[in-house]
Amino acid sequence: MDVIAKLSSQIGSRSEEANIEVARLCVAEPELLPDLAAHLVDTSAQLVGDCAEVLTKVAEQRPALVAPHVEVLYSLLEHKNGRVRWEAAHAVALVAKEVPRFIGDRLEDLGQRATCDKSVIVRDYVLDTIAAYGTTGPRAAAAAMPYLREGLVAWESKHAARVLRGLEKLAAVAPKLIPEILKLAEPFGNHARPTLRKAAKSLLKKVSVG
Repeated sequence: MDVIAKLSSQIGSRSEEANIEVARLCVAEPELLPDLAAHLVDTSAQLVGDCAEVLTKVAEQRPALVAPHVEVLYSLLEHKNGRVRWEAAHAVALVAKEVPRFIGDRLEDLGQRATCDKSVIVRDYVLDTIAAYGTTGPRAAAAAMPYLREGLVAWESKHAARVLRGLEKLAAVAPKLIPEILKLAEPFGNHARPTLRKAAKSLLKKVSVG
């Protein structure tokens, strides 16, 4: 089956419906995925974006199927096209727990992207990736903490609600980090931004020392 020919850009469609259908096919027939992954290095940004979008949608349902392609997806964080970069970042975040060694080796790079990348969406997913990695065990949680701490205040705390939700999950796998996590969350409990207050209060309610 030629799944490439079924992608949105290949049939002249501006909607995502065709890509959703291709993702459904790939979940049912995972042997179709390598062909999509091979086209992630195509010269057409539209085609690459479609392939990355399909892999993202597959990863939402079955991340283990997409995990083998994490390296090429990660390389797309350097792509010039915004859509390609945020689809790739989303896919990487979704498979992060499946490839902890790969993510762990790139924490420094991810941390830099979380504070320096020009795209809000990419920064969001990069922080999700770091947090997801941190939930894979106590050592991973400890390694992720410095980058999540930075992400909490970066860009005038624009990503803080997302980071707080990640820290809440880290607390479950690394109880020794709970005092620090609570200390980081407390100042946001009365923040002016409702989403931040909600995330902080959720964390403070669910996470406790001892």
